[in-house]
Amino acid sequence: MIKIGIVGGTGYTGVELLRILATHPQAQLTAITSRKEDGVPVAQMYPSLRGRVNIAFSSPEKANLNECDVVFFATPHGVAMAQAPQQAAAQVVAHRKRAKQLADLKARSEEH
Repeated sequence: MIKIGIVGGTGYTGVELLRILATHPQAQLTAITSRKEDGVPVAQMYPSLRGRVNIAFSSPEKANLNECDVVFFATPHGVAMAQAPQQAAAQVVAHRKRAKQLADLKARSEEH
């Protein structure tokens, strides 16, 4: 499964991404941000997603975007340009940690 994050999940583009990804067999919606709707379950705001999206909106500061494999920015240009470099840097660090953990696990299994 590919862990997906959406920054700006309540605008037109964000909702369309939710709708498409909610039915994708390889997508796991992990974080969906909205400052105004922080804590509101996605399915409560969008009943058509009931039973398909079982997480709540969270503010960008609280969202676990670093745990995502892919992050979509459904935001105005200025917002995306301000946040994307930070997110990309955090993703590199997170992926390096995961790769190191996998390498350690592989080394241990080969020792036994």
